[in-house]
Amino acid sequence: MNTGIGNALALAGLLRAGKTVMMRQLVAQLIETGVKPTNVLYYSLTTPSYTAADITILFEMFCRRYHHGPDAKIYVFFDEVQ
Repeated sequence: MNTGIGNALALAGLLRAGKTVMMRQLVAQLIETGVKPTNVLYYSLTTPSYTAADITILFEMFCRRYHHGPDAKIYVFFDEVQ
């Protein structure tokens, strides 16, 4: 799958500094400003079923599920990437 080139931002900080809250607020703001919820991917990798998952496979599954082509504008948030 051609994922194209986009912008990436890594959010790092101490435990309990509010990184997850900030990411969830960004997701909410995107949706409130008109971005379709199906164009926003948020995975918390502390969820047991995602702990050992390959993030590339998770992304590909999301794109297949919502029929996103290579030119789709998608916002991707991976929380708790270790």
